[in-house]
Parts: sequence; C-alpha cells; structure tokens
Amino acid sequence: MASAVSNQPDAAKHVNIYMNGNVNVGPKKVLVSKKKTKDLDTFCDSVTLVLKPQQGCVRSICTPIGGTRITDLDSMEPGGNYVALCNNKFAKLP
Repeated sequence: MASAVSNQPDAAKHVNIYMNGNVNVGPKKVLVSKKKTKDLDTFCDSVTLVLKPQQGCVRSICTPIGGTRITDLDSMEPGGNYVALCNNKFAKLP
C-alpha cells in the first residue's frame, strides 16, 4: 500500500542532491512536497538554503548521468539522485 502512495504526483518524497562538480561532499537529503514547494524555482531556492553553494544560488537541477535537466517536480523519483547547478555547466565526474 505504501508504494501506491509514493507513486502519486502530490505525495511528498525525499531526493538526494549533490553539488555540481564537488566530489568531496556527499548528498543532502531534500524533501520534495507540492504543499511546500509549488514549482521548480521554489525547490531550487530551498536547495540553495540546504547546500549553501559558494557559487551563488541554485538555478537548475539535473540528473547525475547525462546531465538531463529536470523541468518539473513530478519527474523527480523518490530516493533519486540529482545534481544542483548554479551558473555553471554540468560537470561530468571521472
């Protein structure tokens, strides 16, 4: 029954966010909730508060493999891994 709840688009979910190009710091777990986070811009603002990047604020979120940009919150998978980008391009890691 729990899996049926997590597949609903309005259900809250946790995702793991890495800072772009930073291999020394592990991910931060961030809550994605439609009740508190209305759109992707608001989510980027909350990720900025959690990660406190030195480059400024988080402008976009992408997948760690391939660097595909996330365009809406519903496309984020519960427990998924994502990369926060500031004003720079996606940095592929070795």
